[in-house]
Amino acid sequence: MATALDMIDNLSKFNVKAQTTKIFNNNAVHVITLNQAQMLKSKKRTGEGIGKYKSPEYAAIKAKQNPEAGAGNVDLKLKEGFYRGMIMKIVGNIIDIKSTDAKSPALQRKYGDDIFGLTPENWQIWLDEIFMPDYMIEFTKATGLKI
Repeated sequence: MATALDMIDNLSKFNVKAQTTKIFNNNAVHVITLNQAQMLKSKKRTGEGIGKYKSPEYAAIKAKQNPEAGAGNVDLKLKEGFYRGMIMKIVGNIIDIKSTDAKSPALQRKYGDDIFGLTPENWQIWLDEIFMPDYMIEFTKATGLKI
């Protein structure tokens, strides 16, 4: 059993930024999944709608494919490439979400950079259900302290 001094020593060695970055990177798939779920509901990270289809005929086709977006609302999903190409990286203090798909720059120009990222509600879900449980495990392993 660790002494109080051992725990204090372990705590002083715990690198919050490194552990946070590690957990973010290890769980990027969950951030991407939540971002894709937002897009399927035609939501940007701001909570605003992504956009509306100009063609009523195309809007009707898309509404049958994805009723979750709502009639006429853009979901940025046609052949899966844009969604499949989504990645997340930590760059300094920035969470960078993007798609490596060739269509991504054009979609960002048309609909804005806010297509990437989570709404505050989805960040809270991710923090509560994914990040914090993993963080607590790493914290306990490193320090011997249970929160």
